[in-house]
Amino acid sequence: MNTSLTRWPLAIAMLLVALQFPACSKQPAPANQPAKPTESKDRTYRTLDGHRVLAILSSDELEIRTPGENIVCKYTEKDNTLRVVVTVMGTTRAHYFNITPDGLVDEDGVILYDPATYQKKTLAIKSFNSGLQAVNEGDYKKAIDDFSEAIRLDPQSGSYSNRGVAYARSGNLTKAFADYNDAIRLNPSNALAYLSRGIAYFEMGDYDKAFADGIDAIMESPNNAECYNTLAWWRAVCPDKTYRNGDKAVEYAKKACEISEWKIWYHVGTLAASYAEVGNFDEAIKWQRKALEMSDKDPKQTLDGEKERLSLYEHKQPYREPKKKSSVAGIPKPATAGTKTQPGHAKPQDLIIGTWTWTGALEGIVLNKFTRNGVVKVVGQRGIPFEAKYRFVDDNHIEYLIGTQKQYSKIENITNDKLVVIDEQGRRTEWTRP
Repeated sequence: MNTSLTRWPLAIAMLLVALQFPACSKQPAPANQPAKPTESKDRTYRTLDGHRVLAILSSDELEIRTPGENIVCKYTEKDNTLRVVVTVMGTTRAHYFNITPDGLVDEDGVILYDPATYQKKTLAIKSFNSGLQAVNEGDYKKAIDDFSEAIRLDPQSGSYSNRGVAYARSGNLTKAFADYNDAIRLNPSNALAYLSRGIAYFEMGDYDKAFADGIDAIMESPNNAECYNTLAWWRAVCPDKTYRNGDKAVEYAKKACEISEWKIWYHVGTLAASYAEVGNFDEAIKWQRKALEMSDKDPKQTLDGEKERLSLYEHKQPYREPKKKSSVAGIPKPATAGTKTQPGHAKPQDLIIGTWTWTGALEGIVLNKFTRNGVVKVVGQRGIPFEAKYRFVDDNHIEYLIGTQKQYSKIENITNDKLVVIDEQGRRTEWTRP
């Protein structure tokens, strides 16, 4: 019986809520775009939460409205810039707003939208939130419809990754992957898209790509409990033993529980599975019982799988996910944020060949030598050498085989004389040629 599937909607639902877009958009003004004509009939601009309003009253006066205060100010307009002179309690100061196709952008990057854009974005938010509720209720058809409407109104609303989750939960992986890829293309920092795509890869049995996406998710959202919980679960219960690493699983699971303040029952259950993987069944039983005690307060959850795992731990057996069957037919090619390489030079697979040194705090390692036959020779601080196998999962990610354990890192930047990598825990290190 595959009991693991009940865990993924929980994790995704938590991340959906955590990463829904904010009430106030804050970003740089779009570059090299023509400004809207100043003759607009209604020139009232507002933030998405409606707490700040700027209304043009005449050719030289406007009103700034905030909760509990309205101020009439003088302004001038030149070269797509609004200069507003504000006097408060005898102090006069000039504020500047860039005029963009969507409205005004203040000096802090906060956008006040024009009426047409504001209406579209608020309707998109309404559809987005309705989609979130539908996902949490398991109504994936409605969620897909709601997120599709949000995308129509505002492609930047963050709805692609969420619609991808709905497609995946309804069994349409081809459309799910297409949405995850679009989400990453539009926003290479979208942790939800990386994590969701990684979960889909894991369910298909493509563990290399799953771990690569899991690393990207942690890198983009290093304080997100769901990212650590997911990697911990994979490290503890993966059907392929070369991907399991109980020590790392315990480390990731503890971090997830700490971030979520030990309040999420399935994070505690992941910690139990991690302890079982290292053979500490007393701790596994303790935390699995705690997870069941906490989950009793959640009437929506089916807990048969959690009870089965407790029985396994009581019989000193770790839990293993059922073996997956990889199926990539029709799956769109993954989108990635890309590795920065030096212009005019070879691919990362060629640039990495040779010796690299690092004097940072990564325990024990000071020298790496990558060879063309897929072997990396490592010399630690005590001068004790060992070898590991490596291969590129794609242009961005390296898989290491150390003994029987697989580990991953992401290449953030590589040139002839500099290598910047990020490990599974989101730690960034710089290497140079000796």
